[in-house]
Amino acid sequence: HIYEAIGRILVKALLEDVPWPPVLSPSFFKFLLETECELRDLAVFDVEYARSLAKCLDGEVDVNLLGLQGEEQAGEEEDAKGVLVMSHVREVLVERRRGPLEALKKGFNTLQMDRGWTALLHITHWADFRRLVCGRADLDASSLVGQLDFARFPSSSTTPADLTAVLRELSPTHLSGFLYFCTGLQALPYGGLPRRIEVRCKQGTTTVLPEAHVCFFRLELPDYQNE
Repeated sequence: HIYEAIGRILVKALLEDVPWPPVLSPSFFKFLLETECELRDLAVFDVEYARSLAKCLDGEVDVNLLGLQGEEQAGEEEDAKGVLVMSHVREVLVERRRGPLEALKKGFNTLQMDRGWTALLHITHWADFRRLVCGRADLDASSLVGQLDFARFPSSSTTPADLTAVLRELSPTHLSGFLYFCTGLQALPYGGLPRRIEVRCKQGTTTVLPEAHVCFFRLELPDYQNE
């Protein structure tokens, strides 16, 4: 029931344009889309095991040395080796997690006829699906600055320009932190923010820290004298 509830929360967040934290793996989205996993997907969970399987495919390691066992496969030896390796990838990423994955999928599909579901009907690639669910991972300064509206600053104030300059120098990680501070979102939604971020001049002393109101996407910023 817990995993099914998480699936429902996931699709509710999707329909309300609230990005999910980027902790979901490619194999999760491929499971929802009923797409086969790849060897590189295994590296998200176990880098060393994925490397070992890759060496098996390259012939650097005997599959028997890794304890891989499977039914006899028809065809060429290399083809049989590939089938065997991929069967173990599916075992680790899907079969060992099938119960929770099926519950998540059931919860996710519960609301599939709700509003906005038609946006998913054309999606066939897991990466597009993840961007839709988790938002844009490639947050850059221009995208974020373009979401800002400045209000109530004196015409002579340099604070709007100073803030813009500071944002353009930040790393993607720090830009995400600024976005989270102002909106409570960890990434820009796939279709953009539901409303723009208002940067409002905070009246009074300039010795206080900025204050955010995430419910209103508002940042109250003192009219500082420099960056």
